[in-house]
Amino acid sequence: MSKVIKKNGKFILEPDAKNLARAEHAADKERLNQKLSDEQLRALLQRVLDRLAALEG
Repeated sequence: MSKVIKKNGKFILEPDAKNLARAEHAADKERLNQKLSDEQLRALLQRVLDRLAALEG
């Protein structure tokens, strides 16, 4: 579920990490065919861990 936070007098909808990870699924599968930098690998791993945590909880 997304969170609503108030920042500088404005309300901002902060998306859930699980939903962001799910949205990147197709792009991640395509990226696996390329050489990835350390930063890209970390981001990919973080999305995988976010989805696993959502399944456990």
